[in-house]
Amino acid sequence: MCRGEKMRKKLLVPIILVSSILILSILLLTHKELLSQSPIKSGLPIQNLSAITSDSHGNLYMIVAARRNIIKIDKDGICQYTIEPVGNDKNEMYLFSDMTVDQQGQLYVRRTDLDSKGMYVEAESVLCFSSQGQLLRVLHRVDYSGDNRPLRAGNIKSLQLKDDHLFFHYVEPDRDYLFSISLKDYSINKYIIAYLPSNCYLSDITGTVPGEIYYSTQRGEIYGINANGDSKLLYPPGINLNPWTEQTPDRTFPLQLKLHQDKLYFIDTFANEIRCLSTKEADSGKTVFSQANLGSSGKLSVLKDMVLGADGSLTVAVRDRIYKLDANGQLIDMVEKASQSSQTMMLRWLAWILPFILLGLFIYLIRYTYIEIMQRRVSLVVKQIVVFTPIIIIAMVFLSWFIYQQFADREEKEVYRQLVVLTRTGLNRLDPVRLEHISSPRDYMNEDYLFLRDLTIEAQTHRGSNGDNKLDEAGLYTAIYKLENDKLYAIVDYDNSVNMYRPISIAGEFKQVLDSQQMVTDKANDENGSWMFAMAPIFDSNGKIIGIYESGVDRSGFNQERMQLFKNIAKNIGYITLGIICIFMLVTYFQLLSIRKLRTSVAEIAQGNWETAAAVDSGDEVADLGASVNDMAANIWHYIQEITDLSEAYHRFVPQQFLSLLGKKSIIDVKLGDQVRQDMSIFSLNIHSFYQLSKTMRPEDNFNFIKSYLNWMGPVVRDNNGLIDKYTGPGFLALFPNQAEQAVQAAIELRNRLVEYNEGRVRAGYVPVDIGIGIHKGPLMLGIIGEERRMAGTVISDNVNVASFLQSLTGKLACAIIITEEILEAMENAHRYQYRSLGRIQSEGRDEPLILYDLFEGEAEHIRVLKLESKEIFEEGIVLFQDGYFYDARSKFIEVIKRNRQDEIARIYFYLCEEHEKSGPPEGWDGTLFM
Repeated sequence: MCRGEKMRKKLLVPIILVSSILILSILLLTHKELLSQSPIKSGLPIQNLSAITSDSHGNLYMIVAARRNIIKIDKDGICQYTIEPVGNDKNEMYLFSDMTVDQQGQLYVRRTDLDSKGMYVEAESVLCFSSQGQLLRVLHRVDYSGDNRPLRAGNIKSLQLKDDHLFFHYVEPDRDYLFSISLKDYSINKYIIAYLPSNCYLSDITGTVPGEIYYSTQRGEIYGINANGDSKLLYPPGINLNPWTEQTPDRTFPLQLKLHQDKLYFIDTFANEIRCLSTKEADSGKTVFSQANLGSSGKLSVLKDMVLGADGSLTVAVRDRIYKLDANGQLIDMVEKASQSSQTMMLRWLAWILPFILLGLFIYLIRYTYIEIMQRRVSLVVKQIVVFTPIIIIAMVFLSWFIYQQFADREEKEVYRQLVVLTRTGLNRLDPVRLEHISSPRDYMNEDYLFLRDLTIEAQTHRGSNGDNKLDEAGLYTAIYKLENDKLYAIVDYDNSVNMYRPISIAGEFKQVLDSQQMVTDKANDENGSWMFAMAPIFDSNGKIIGIYESGVDRSGFNQERMQLFKNIAKNIGYITLGIICIFMLVTYFQLLSIRKLRTSVAEIAQGNWETAAAVDSGDEVADLGASVNDMAANIWHYIQEITDLSEAYHRFVPQQFLSLLGKKSIIDVKLGDQVRQDMSIFSLNIHSFYQLSKTMRPEDNFNFIKSYLNWMGPVVRDNNGLIDKYTGPGFLALFPNQAEQAVQAAIELRNRLVEYNEGRVRAGYVPVDIGIGIHKGPLMLGIIGEERRMAGTVISDNVNVASFLQSLTGKLACAIIITEEILEAMENAHRYQYRSLGRIQSEGRDEPLILYDLFEGEAEHIRVLKLESKEIFEEGIVLFQDGYFYDARSKFIEVIKRNRQDEIARIYFYLCEEHEKSGPPEGWDGTLFM
């Protein structure tokens, strides 16, 4: 096995290893989310649940993780897929808000796009997902800008499916639009359902048919819209005149309206129960689900959503679980977590195993490269880089993390400090009496409420008085809570979707504020997001706590800023690290420059570049060693030059290609009897009528003519990867061991070069010459013959005679280049050349005819045009001749001759047609032309 093949085999292993590492790395990156999930825990806890829906197959769809994810679980509790929102260049926050599902399992979702601070709505979209959780299309999109941007909650509400249409409401302050999207062609229709009364403050809405549309308000009322678009109070009953300003002590606040037949279901957020109203008559409704339905199953958390079954069953969602009740209100199941399928768990295990596999492959790659490729030899530069570069990188990573932590902690402390200042400022400006006057949702937007709301808006707008305000870039919010009878209620909130008198659990930070009666700063997560806040108690004139004032920022935007800070620090430290490494490498390079120069020079000399001199001027021991190497190289070069001159002289008689075909490196390796059998293209060339021409010249003129002629023609063969086997006086025999096109291309180039050569002869006063070329392809024996004292390379094959025969035919048939069928079949792009069939032609002494072709592309332009124009007629005549239709063939050849009187082969076929027409063909004739 040769050295090159061994090296290729050695390189194959690292190539496979690198390819495997790349493939596994790409696979790991495309499934990197699996690394954040434990392969041991198969349960997926339900956290921060905000909405649910279900399909006819019993599958549940949940909006969880602070409205950032959607999970689908089947009736057995197995997670089918998880949908996560994808950010964009603006780093907007995407939150899911509402959804419904059709019979095919396609999910329709309302997505709210918030700004990077998590405060203002930039856009709302209605999306369609497949039954596998892939996004199919965006059905509708609304963009907001400037002061028209809503806070947290948009204007699209209540996705509903009916009769192959998706309906949703788009609510403006004074009117309600109903949009209808056909699920067949996705066309959109828009209707005005009602002009809403002034100061309506619509909160939630349901229904798709005028007369059966109901909405709730921020004041806790429920109204129905009749067919004429007028609003009529449905709940609470008894308010008929001026319902928008009438005050009642009822603190019921209805949300999540669901219409089922003639019943309207809603969640009463104040009582934390689900109630049902008749839409046909005014009543106060009845409770269908509350803490009583759970019995001893646990304390009921805050209700979030519900799904009504066609059989009267009820599915209820709270923050961290789902309750399923039958038609009688009996609890039949409780879902607290989703289970992962065995396939998902297997993928998790694979994702966790892959890094170890990659590490093992990388270690093995380094070891194999060091032992097999580098032969346990590593340059000094590489050694220093391998040792010091990881140390520098690790040190810089720790430095980046340390700087980031310092900046991040300082920034977080500054945010908390300013939140404290903002909260104290708000407390100083707040009038506790205004808060005490508010007693129910009916006080929404009254004078006291507006005072408190304007106070929070002012705080959000001015953000304190410090010029260096960290809150300017954060999603600042303020909220006011009221304490009544040891119960806490939300009164004013920055989020448009948060209702008045929403009960707040007195736990965690709220309990800490009430117990300590002091300001508290902390972090928290809920179904609406993640927050940093400062909250303090609100005291009345008697020093009694009557509420809590809260200022905070959305941590999503804050975390984005921290991440951007980390990226900036990491980028700058990365640049510094790169600079340090470059400087280190540069210093190392200059330190080892003299050794590297000497090593490079010695390597060049070892590769045969004997004229190379080691230019080492370091003035030390390395420079002395370089001078000695230069003296040694000069002596060797003198000796090698003599050997090289001798070798080049040999190559003029035995081409290097000839030695390569025999598998020999030099002529020294050649032995008598060396031979090899190969399939090659055989190329025979000769000058027409050379012997008549030579009679007109002296012997020395003949020699000079042949020398000049071959100097013109010979390089063309070499340029096309051919080798000249022997010179035959005015011609030569050449071999093309590779592609047949190379032999054909060489023939065409020789014909073109002949034109230039003859132009020079004419200018010098000599007659032009013409050449004929025959090309055949077949097996031959290439070897060394002779005896020990006198050897020569030669080619032995009958195919050589065939090529010579073809060359001899060129003069008889007036063709420039004749090729055999074997050449044509071996050509990959034969259609690019101009040729025509000459039929079957047999020479004397051969048993089988040859199928020959006239390659006329190398002929003069006018001859080429005539042959191309008559090609089809000529070849039709050949076929007729071979089939024995001599009269018809004769007509074809006459037509060819009329077009091209110089077409000698057509003339030959014409005479043969006349002869065979009169006397008949010879016995056993098979359509072959004998030459």
